[in-house]
Amino acid sequence: MALISLDNVSKIYPKGTRPALDDINLDIERGDFVFLVGASGSGKTTLLSLLLREEEATNGEIRVAGNDLRRITNRQVPQYRRSLGFVFQCIGMRLLRTVRTSRQLEAVLIFLCFFSSMFITNDVSLLTFVPFSMEVLTLAGREERAVPVVVFQTVAANLGSMATPIGNPQNLYLYAQSGRGLGDFLSLMLPYTLLSGLMLLLCLLPGRSAPLAGLAPGGAEPSLRRRRTGMYLLLFLASVSSVAKLLPVWLLTAAVVVCVLAADRRVLRRVDWSLLLTFAAFFVFIGNMGRVPAFRSLLEQAISGHELVTAVCASQVISNVPAALLLSGFTSEWDALIVGTNLGGLGTLIASMASLISYKFFVREHPQKRGAYLLFFTGANLLFLAVLLPAALLLG
Repeated sequence: MALISLDNVSKIYPKGTRPALDDINLDIERGDFVFLVGASGSGKTTLLSLLLREEEATNGEIRVAGNDLRRITNRQVPQYRRSLGFVFQCIGMRLLRTVRTSRQLEAVLIFLCFFSSMFITNDVSLLTFVPFSMEVLTLAGREERAVPVVVFQTVAANLGSMATPIGNPQNLYLYAQSGRGLGDFLSLMLPYTLLSGLMLLLCLLPGRSAPLAGLAPGGAEPSLRRRRTGMYLLLFLASVSSVAKLLPVWLLTAAVVVCVLAADRRVLRRVDWSLLLTFAAFFVFIGNMGRVPAFRSLLEQAISGHELVTAVCASQVISNVPAALLLSGFTSEWDALIVGTNLGGLGTLIASMASLISYKFFVREHPQKRGAYLLFFTGANLLFLAVLLPAALLLG
């Protein structure tokens, strides 16, 4: 039996000129990962409201985890909702009841990525907040602002992540290779982080800030599986302790393996093992190339004294994580390499692989705006790079 099943489901609102949903049939199996996309007014919100039992279907049958939603009484609804994880729209509604203007809303969405990426990485920040932001902009009736908001979220995540050793993969790798202390790393990246935050604030100033229409109270509170969430929070804190060299890596690895196998082994199916193997192979390749005297001598001469610019340029072509892996074997100028690979995430769409996450989410929702997105993305990235790279050369 499917985990979620809709059979001939229709929803007609009393004052609607057409059905919000018309004869929908859908089966979602356990373990499936599904994206629900569509234009504004296509019925996304209605469908989620039906699954959450905020609304009742006009016709048809809905089953969720064995529950026939037609037979659930109003008293049973809170217990049913506690069994679900339904977060984005509920949080979005709460956010829209808190902010007052479109500029405040955009600032919150952009700086959520900026600050969260320092701790959960730029990839995870964009995976979490780009879909959330597109949902919130739809709720607020501000879909026309999707291009600049998502682009600046991407820039914010890439730049915010450079502040800490755990913000992105190249930082984690170079931090371990360089042997720097945590305080030294934070002080190295602090000027660039502050300048990036200031630039993001300045980018919010142009244009008119419109008041947001008030939303009616209501909606369900998001529910989480507290034990599992608590487990992952503890593992995250243990990971931070390991990066700070307070906890041995082997002990952290053992704890992660035991906890995941015991409590959430299905998550292992979602790991991108091919990507991990690609990085492992790249480590092996770099190690082998570093033992070839002619190649080593050539690359050392090419980057000697130009580590920062070389890292930025290499990132535009092969992305900043591979650039960090490649160049780290041929220079000991760790400060320039750390700054260069972080600033190198600005520029082309592939300069930071995290940028592709935002792009894929955006074009799936707004395929007709692909060109506008790429144009705005390139312009914004070049603007930030034009300011931050000279600043790095002066500071370096």
